[in-house]
Amino acid sequence: MVVVTKLGKLSACIGIVLLVAGCSSKPVHAGSAATIGTTVIKQQTVTTQLNEIVAETKNTPAGMQITDPGTIGQKIVNRLIIANLVDQALVQIGKKVTSSEVAKFRDQVFLQYGKESVEQQLATSQGVPKSEIDSFFRTILGQGYIGSAVMPTGTDQERSQATGNFLIQLASKTDIKVSPRYGVWNPAQLQATGFDNSMSFAPPATNQ
Repeated sequence: MVVVTKLGKLSACIGIVLLVAGCSSKPVHAGSAATIGTTVIKQQTVTTQLNEIVAETKNTPAGMQITDPGTIGQKIVNRLIIANLVDQALVQIGKKVTSSEVAKFRDQVFLQYGKESVEQQLATSQGVPKSEIDSFFRTILGQGYIGSAVMPTGTDQERSQATGNFLIQLASKTDIKVSPRYGVWNPAQLQATGFDNSMSFAPPATNQ
């Protein structure tokens, strides 16, 4: 397990979460934001998480507020897909991330960088509402296990690269579809790019 020592390292570790490969021109399951094999990411799930992020950031400094819900929705979908792939990978390598490990890692990160600062960064840069932070950290730790399993003697950077390659291979064997509102899979960039603004949803109006 790699202990994050600088916010830059945390961001680099987070970056691997966006790794995903595969594309499809087939339509997605009705009412879904994406599908990974037989697993459906419901549109309602993405909408709920987006609304949570908008509500959580509305009183933050202007630079941290959500001005582009479509982009955040895309980040949420990417995150949920990679989390599913990491879970599949952990089953393959026979590893499990425990709740105590997640709590310990989360508390270390909060203590070092400040709880509010981390929450804001994750919300705006990765599409992670407060309710999903433990799930997000579970995915990060899971990636550490994958890297250790596929390259036990490698450096942190080599393990991160090996984790990415492992997830790419897994994704290439998985039928992944994404709703057009969240863009299309770009194999070269290993993430969804572009999205249909005409189908993008805005957060609900709030009473002032």
